[in-house]
Amino acid sequence: MKNLQCLFSITLIAGLILCSPSIDLTRSYANKATGIAFDPSTSEAEMVGIATQPGFLPDLLVRWFSNNPQQLTGVKPVSGLEPDEKIQGAGFDPETNTFIAITNLGQVVKINSETGQATLITRISSSLIRDKIAFDYDPATKKVRIINKQGSNIEIVLSEIPVLDFGSPVSYDTDDINNGKTPTVAGLARNQIPGVIDTRFFAIDSALDLLTLIEDPASGKMKTIGNLGVNTSDCTGFDIAENTNFAFASLVREGETASRLYEIDLETGKATETGMIGSGLEISSITILLGDNPAKIECEVNPSGAVNPVGTTHSLRVTVKKDGKPVDALILINILVGPNKGVGTKGRAEDDPETEEDDPGLGLTYESNGLVGTDTIVVGFIAEGKIGICVATKVWVKGLLISQVVVEGKKLRVEGCCFEASDKIFVNDKEMATKSDKDNPVFVLIAKKGGKKIKECAADFTNRVFVRRQRPGEPVVDSNAFATCP
Repeated sequence: MKNLQCLFSITLIAGLILCSPSIDLTRSYANKATGIAFDPSTSEAEMVGIATQPGFLPDLLVRWFSNNPQQLTGVKPVSGLEPDEKIQGAGFDPETNTFIAITNLGQVVKINSETGQATLITRISSSLIRDKIAFDYDPATKKVRIINKQGSNIEIVLSEIPVLDFGSPVSYDTDDINNGKTPTVAGLARNQIPGVIDTRFFAIDSALDLLTLIEDPASGKMKTIGNLGVNTSDCTGFDIAENTNFAFASLVREGETASRLYEIDLETGKATETGMIGSGLEISSITILLGDNPAKIECEVNPSGAVNPVGTTHSLRVTVKKDGKPVDALILINILVGPNKGVGTKGRAEDDPETEEDDPGLGLTYESNGLVGTDTIVVGFIAEGKIGICVATKVWVKGLLISQVVVEGKKLRVEGCCFEASDKIFVNDKEMATKSDKDNPVFVLIAKKGGKKIKECAADFTNRVFVRRQRPGEPVVDSNAFATCP
């Protein structure tokens, strides 16, 4: 595995046609920017890859569904390259409906997804890509990042005269378990989450068979996530579905010559095989195709936001709905950022065991690790051929926090977090007779006559409400002051 060169497939175009008579060589990729990206009958990802052919045979654009990668659903030869020119890495640009690729001769090209015609964008030195490379294309910035077998870490701004920004060579971080070992980055991918600034790259190290994380691309420092469980060569394609944590890789196992498709767990690194791609193809890069959402399919997280004291548990439930009605879905829940980062679950939607209603969804209950902060909970789903995402937050706090004050006639209701039975409500610095709400004692306090103390507000006056805690032998603790008017 460690020194394997990428082995060429012996599959010929004619052989593909004979072995797979259902393949439509004229089928267009042009609808992929806005068309169906997942098979409605299986809810699995539709993918396209670059298949490397031996000798002077042209490389191929091949397409399949992730649940049945052996059954190719489209094949298209790439044209416009030199006879001995091979694609080393590629990524999809949904805006132009083209594949941005780089070849072993240093040409950066765009490949028409309908015709397979390659058109030159720019050139770089072929010495940088003489061997297999890890490749990522960012449609938003029009930048390419490549990491070659020698560890060079390069960002390329695509223009007629390309701008190359050389980062530090890739290496394991000083505090990483694999520090000092030489990596071979064979696959590179990012997952962009709406509302979350994330410039990190996930990378597959084919030398150590690991999934790793490069948090600062310019630094090249790698952190080990976990073992793939597959003895792989450097013939690797890797992609993460945009806005999700659904990840796939094409890997060639040691002693074999053909690529197999694997689902990659971004939290543990574990690779789970779904099958061989085609009839013995070598796949150098893969892309997960995304579609539009003409029917309104979206997910809901309940609660979408909450505040809890540290050390307690939090429960949430995700429901995927089409036009407001729950539908079956594959759901992935993951805490992407926060004190409980890495907690999550994955599964199909099912009826809530605590209700009698037909309400398929997926639940997660987890316990705080005791740290203060905000968990950003990212939910990805696949339903009826569509992929989507929703985000929720969970705030973990210590001490006292008021989030809302409600006047209910004579009664004053204070909502927030982390209240105790001995805590007292103060209105304009005057202590109120206070009791805990019997249904939500940690989150609600009641001043039975506190509403009467709330005065009309004026330009120079607003009622000030806070909660005070006085434990014997401890300093007084006050919550935040909450301004309110009747």
